[in-house]
Amino acid sequence: MTSTAIDGERDRAMLFPDYYFFAERRLVNHTVEEKRVKNLDDCELLCYLNENCVSLNFKKDPDDNLENNSLGHSCELNNANHLEYDGDLKTDAVFYYRGSKNACSNNSMCQNNATCQSGFTFKGYRCLCPLGFEGERCEKDTDECKTTPQKCHVNAACNNTHGSYVCTCKPGYVGDGRDCTGTVNSVKKPLEFELDNMYLFDIDECNETYAVKRNKCHLNASCINTQGSYNCSCNPNYVGDGFNCEADPCYNYKSLSDADRKSNHQTPKYQEVCDNSLPEGWYRFVGAAGTKMPTTRVPAYRCGTNWSGWLMTAHPTLEDGEVLRTVCFSDRSTGCKYSNGISVKNCGSYFIYEFFKPPGCDSRYCSTD
Repeated sequence: MTSTAIDGERDRAMLFPDYYFFAERRLVNHTVEEKRVKNLDDCELLCYLNENCVSLNFKKDPDDNLENNSLGHSCELNNANHLEYDGDLKTDAVFYYRGSKNACSNNSMCQNNATCQSGFTFKGYRCLCPLGFEGERCEKDTDECKTTPQKCHVNAACNNTHGSYVCTCKPGYVGDGRDCTGTVNSVKKPLEFELDNMYLFDIDECNETYAVKRNKCHLNASCINTQGSYNCSCNPNYVGDGFNCEADPCYNYKSLSDADRKSNHQTPKYQEVCDNSLPEGWYRFVGAAGTKMPTTRVPAYRCGTNWSGWLMTAHPTLEDGEVLRTVCFSDRSTGCKYSNGISVKNCGSYFIYEFFKPPGCDSRYCSTD
């Protein structure tokens, strides 16, 4: 069963497969809300409207039936499903259990302790970022020192940290950084008067002969001296602002060259291959595997596996940079047995993919020319 709940600008689509419906079963330890309802349909509707709900327990009134309109039925909304916690699906004679496809079951979807909510956006999930982080997966640190209004006092320095920031009063001022007041004798004479009969010269912060490093450039960055300051620039094959540089995945990836990954390869019976053992990281299709992932539906039982994985949207342009895309692992009909999110990057003459462990076994990422 598929349903969509609409609340203002919020759209949510959820899939409750019939094979996720179990009589005399109850998922324990994951209930986030309990309600009294008229019938099972109302319980499902409440799950759609609760943004953290991905499964439900329904307890029918022992003196009634499911068609009765009394508020005598118990509805428990859960923030997990039986696939994540199969040991918590217990036998209970008075309960029904119904689960949905939970795109958040892959814990790598959202980063930095963000909250993952299933059923939102074209990817099938969305991430609610904690304070100090932003981005589709909350992967980016918010630089509070560049936001307005200013976080720190006008006489304080702002230093960005991972997920937060620190305010420090400037020399000659005291306070907590948000409020700084001048101290006695804090006003000094201009520098030129303090340095009478002395020469002023520029310090080369990039000079490596100093006993103490005078610049904050990253180990994989180059330092460029300027008049009164310096600039940092990441070295070739690295990306960042110069103060933080990471290896560019376009030059740091693993290759996949298996011919049986091609979308036109029919899987022999009892010879299925699974990507569950594929280490997470960046990959490129080469050689007999082709050059990229298909962006049109690949039937099940192709690519050397049961559930064939393909991109549900187009590849990014070079200007798009690194983007998020959803992979559908085809079922036997026209739907997705599973789906999960990956990162894709256009490297100019080829594409690379940041693969994560598929939601279920007997699933594999497909390729094409």
